[in-house]
Amino acid sequence: MSTDTMEQVVVFKLGDQDYALDIMAVKEIIRMEKITKIPAAPDFIEGIISLRGSVIPIIDLSKRFGISGYDYIDNSDDAAVNSNKRIIVLQVKETVFGIIVDAVQEVMSIPENSLEPPPEVVSGTSFAGVQIDIAYLKGIAKVNDRLIILIDHNRILYGHETEELQQMAM
Repeated sequence: MSTDTMEQVVVFKLGDQDYALDIMAVKEIIRMEKITKIPAAPDFIEGIISLRGSVIPIIDLSKRFGISGYDYIDNSDDAAVNSNKRIIVLQVKETVFGIIVDAVQEVMSIPENSLEPPPEVVSGTSFAGVQIDIAYLKGIAKVNDRLIILIDHNRILYGHETEELQQMAM
């Protein structure tokens, strides 16, 4: 592998941590807007929005990743509360959905030689007894003095969840 190979990503914040997604999976980035709740939806599915006539399911990424004690969804119209929050609209195969993030920071090119696989110590069961699933992690990038967690957009959802989201969008 060439050391000159770069991966272009969109870097965003969840809490105080930097995450990134392959830019090729990102359809667009939109401002936070009011989300319509769906009865009996899984906990991490915040609801749906209408985007240019299409119904798009919205995922609360903090709940999906099991980041507890961090509730950043605010459906109020308070511009100050929602000023930095964004919805990143992704397309994974035929499924289009949005993920809510605290802020989109930048688009950057990360040298592939700065990527490391996620450490095995983060998989398994936490001391609180909660099962930690790192299947959605692609790797960890060391860029200058930052650690950026790369997310595998193809693994944010499991197969049956993708089907459920497609049904919500109909």
